[in-house]
Amino acid sequence: MSNEKQKGLLLRVISPLLSSDQTPFQIFFTASAGCGKTFVITFLMEIYNHYTDNEGYCHACITGASAGKAAAAISGTPVHTAYKISLSRLLRLQSEAAQQYRTLFKYKKVIIID
Repeated sequence: MSNEKQKGLLLRVISPLLSSDQTPFQIFFTASAGCGKTFVITFLMEIYNHYTDNEGYCHACITGASAGKAAAAISGTPVHTAYKISLSRLLRLQSEAAQQYRTLFKYKKVIIID
């Protein structure tokens, strides 16, 4: 079970999902190692995937982390992979690549970076 701070964060996320308030918001939370951040992130992903309607197409969340080990803990990928960012070639965004980004983010409601 979550502690009071975790519970408050989870309620903050659930509240707009259960109301008509679709105002975008950002949440930043930090804590020391071993206190349950991965638990909260995983639970947030489950909440969004349960309460959002993506026409049965895909998950509502896209997750990433700065390192592979952290990404694996939240069933995500490194940020540069999750968002298809390539540092090896800094070129203008071609129309084909722009369409790939539109497709990637079409049904996403939440972006989580650990």
